Amino acid sequence: MQLNSIFYMNQYDEASDFSHDNGYTIIEIESDENGRRFQIVEAPKLTEEQIVEKLRARREDECFIYINRGVLWYNTLTTEQQQELNTWYQAWLNVPQVYLETKPTDIETIIPTKPNWL
Repeated sequence: MQLNSIFYMNQYDEASDFSHDNGYTIIEIESDENGRRFQIVEAPKLTEEQIVEKLRARREDECFIYINRGVLWYNTLTTEQQQELNTWYQAWLNVPQVYLETKPTDIETIIPTKPNWL
């Protein structure tokens, strides 16, 4: 698949994987008699603010589902697990600031490692 290639819905999964892996995005273009059509285009470079917002959204998806559980769940954790969870949570809270201070080329280097028992 090439940049700016046009494809149909039945090719979407393959194109989506290609786009994600290569820094492109998919846009829907005018349908024709064969159905919906899409085009792969170069993804615009994200602003610093957009990157920080994506990090916050990722934190919400990956971290807050555990942190926002009720007291009954927390009471089942050992003291060590509670401390490890708190450390992981604090690291997630710091991710936006760490990004702004270090501007890593690989975002994954600043993402906290989830405790293996979660």
